[in-house]
Amino acid sequence: VFTDIHLGLKSNSQQHNEDCTNFIDWFIEKAKEEGCETCIMMGDWHNNRAAINIVTLNYSLRAIEALGNAFDRVFFIPGNHDLYYREKREINSVPFA
Repeated sequence: VFTDIHLGLKSNSQQHNEDCTNFIDWFIEKAKEEGCETCIMMGDWHNNRAAINIVTLNYSLRAIEALGNAFDRVFFIPGNHDLYYREKREINSVPFA
């Protein structure tokens, strides 16, 4: 279980996005050492609710692919930064990740 990596933070900072993917790699390594088969991301995968930068989206896709390859099941629960509308959950960035 992890939360709040905020891909795209700091104006889509390459350093921040690399830090996020490095964290995902570390998380996978530690989870596999413990025999985990399921991953749960508890929200705020992306930072900007209005748009996802193409470079940030590429980091996002690589991280999701790594999680999908490492775990039998991966669950994403949208956080407030993943929701396009503040008062609705219908449109969020998780399906695009």
